[in-house]
Amino acid sequence: MNIAITAPCPPPYGGISRIIENHLSLWPTNEVTSHFVPIYPPSSPEPPVGATYANLTSLENRTGWFKTMQYGARLANITPITRPANTLHVYRYAAALESYVNKHQIDVIFAHELWPGGAVATAVAKRTNAVAVVAAYGESFGVTSAHKRWHRATSGLRKTVTISWHQVVIV
Repeated sequence: MNIAITAPCPPPYGGISRIIENHLSLWPTNEVTSHFVPIYPPSSPEPPVGATYANLTSLENRTGWFKTMQYGARLANITPITRPANTLHVYRYAAALESYVNKHQIDVIFAHELWPGGAVATAVAKRTNAVAVVAAYGESFGVTSAHKRWHRATSGLRKTVTISWHQVVIV
């Protein structure tokens, strides 16, 4: 099984990186191949032992404008208001992730946040044969019916598994 992990890669990230390292230590290395493909790559990445690292934001991994704008259209209704450069970064990353998933025959895209990782993983999974798994640790904001953007961001998920009272409200 090939798994692409969109979560932060150490350094400098702390907590979530440790959770990922714990996951990797439990996955049998002869059955699971891990690919770290963070949306915001660190300048000096140190992925856990045994994981492949890929900087999808580098120039050599960029895809054409057409594919980038296709993701822009798919994600536009859930994109938060931000600087245009940030928005373009997410759309370019999504297009590059789709190419990476197809090239490396990724089975699972494992995202560790709702935005942008979860939204991108869900959008890419819809266009490929991969499955998106989104873990939103501590993201209990926006869980009431008044928070429409959160619902739009998670609407593409086939299953929702919740582990906190806050998230049970929306299921």
